[in-house]
Amino acid sequence: MTGPSLSKELILDTAEQVLCRFGSDKATVVDVAKSLKISHAAVYRYFPNKASLLNALVERWLHNIADSMQLVLRTPGSASERLRLWFETLLNLKRAKLLEEPELFALYFSLSEQTPQVVAAYTDSLLTQITQLIDTGITSQEFRPCNSQRTAIAVLHAMLRFRHPAHAQSWTSPTLQQDFDDVWQLILSGIANTSNTQQSI
Repeated sequence: MTGPSLSKELILDTAEQVLCRFGSDKATVVDVAKSLKISHAAVYRYFPNKASLLNALVERWLHNIADSMQLVLRTPGSASERLRLWFETLLNLKRAKLLEEPELFALYFSLSEQTPQVVAAYTDSLLTQITQLIDTGITSQEFRPCNSQRTAIAVLHAMLRFRHPAHAQSWTSPTLQQDFDDVWQLILSGIANTSNTQQSI
């Protein structure tokens, strides 16, 4: 396979399958090349080493999640409604991946621990979105004045159980929704502008 038929996306799709089959530790670039029936040198033209291939895989996975979350920013509603919807969407998206493709989910959880810089960039993109929602709430006087960037970090930390793969086993708990509601109410009580009596949050 050469020329136009070979692409980065095809290599990444194949690498994903190979990694699921052999595991991230044992799988090699040569394994990916064999699955594509090409030389490993052809893969190296797109990805100079295994580390860059793994980085690209995780970056694609996380980029798709961040793009889905970006859509929430354009959803109608108050700032508090959209901020809650943002976290609900993130939880539902990751839970769906866990239930529908458990092997793939486990693979990317493992890979994310090997690619901290990629994960850090992804986290920054999520924080930018949360900050934007909080800024909107401050402008509308729905949220009390605060450092929106620091508040976004605190809120993201508070919602750790509902977004981090390390807590994935709890995402099928029968009390998950109530637990989410309780944490959300705690967050809202900390950021709501209670002096704005005309605003119902």
